[in-house]
Amino acid sequence: MPIKTRDPHSLGASDYLSWLKRVLEWLGDHSGDPDFPSHLTGGFEDKITAFKNALTNYNKLKELSDWGKSDLFDRAFKVLFEKLRTIQIALPTVAPNPPVLAEFGLAEPIPNDKDDIYIVAQNALAHWADVSGEPQFAPLTSDFTELQNLLDDYVAKRDEYYDIFNQKQTAQNEMLQTREECNKQERSIFTWYRSRHRIPTDEWWTETPWGASSGKKKKLHAPKNLSFDAKKQKLSWDVVPTADKYEAEVLDEQGNIVFSGDTDKDNIKVENIQEQIEYKARVRAVKLGSPAEYSQWSEGIAVFLGVPLVPQNLRWHPAEYHGDIFALIEWDAAAGADSYELEFDPEGGDAEIFDVGDRLYKYEDIMHTPRTYKYRVRGKNDFGVGDWSATLKIVIE
Repeated sequence: MPIKTRDPHSLGASDYLSWLKRVLEWLGDHSGDPDFPSHLTGGFEDKITAFKNALTNYNKLKELSDWGKSDLFDRAFKVLFEKLRTIQIALPTVAPNPPVLAEFGLAEPIPNDKDDIYIVAQNALAHWADVSGEPQFAPLTSDFTELQNLLDDYVAKRDEYYDIFNQKQTAQNEMLQTREECNKQERSIFTWYRSRHRIPTDEWWTETPWGASSGKKKKLHAPKNLSFDAKKQKLSWDVVPTADKYEAEVLDEQGNIVFSGDTDKDNIKVENIQEQIEYKARVRAVKLGSPAEYSQWSEGIAVFLGVPLVPQNLRWHPAEYHGDIFALIEWDAAAGADSYELEFDPEGGDAEIFDVGDRLYKYEDIMHTPRTYKYRVRGKNDFGVGDWSATLKIVIE
């Protein structure tokens, strides 16, 4: 059955295009009607064609970006990671002196980050160029030759991926712009007919692309209790009993969609997100039919991979607590943090670290002891601990 809807904005892009074609066909069949809005239909077909072309281009680039180039980039990253790990393990066997890993920039674990690993590989190759002629390093010649080739391939795959990704973003903007042009004209046409047929349940609407309203439509509720498992990169939510499937989106800080997908389950694995960047995720329920019904988007939640970012705005002020005056230490929430550690470093004493849970504050009993105190805070999550904040210095006189 053809799609009928009074809320075309809720349709996915492909369904919206199919529905627009139905509107265009229906208008063609009724162009001889006495109340036909010929003053509103000019150029409508051209706008639909422009939207169709933009959508086709976007879908092609989306598939290429999300699966083709993304997979190649991921594979290039993995083989580069493994080669660096091989060299990291092998280096102490040919040069037992303790600083050798630090000299190659390989003293720390190989980073699981696409930007950081590029820097690590470059630094290792730069030092190799200085020492490759030394006899003790001869057994690693083939490894470093391969590392250079893998890094060159990695850079090429990275550049290809980001080029396609940027093309996809441009195509998405064009697709949304052409869709909006269609929407504006279609809404004007719909408003014209609604001014002539004001009762939405009237039988006249039945055969139109907009359909007749029952006046008793039961609202499809948005999914609730959305959560994100960072280790598994999985979004989960409560089941909506009347939903046939769900659509999920992850957006960056600028509101660009970096991941979208659909599933008939109550969870979905998120792809194409990077560590140390905070995203927002949302989900909506879909009930299939003609037309399909879409819920409102769920409340957005933060999506974050890697150790937390650094807490900002560490501050304090005197505050009453249990009938006494304490120093209230506060800080702003850090992206990715599930809990926090506060370091207390009194002048002339030993520094201590306190686990303060998920609170963004701690009362400190220091107001009656003249001394200089220093505080720092850092976030924690399943990936580990983040960097310390700037130091807060409190002088009690």
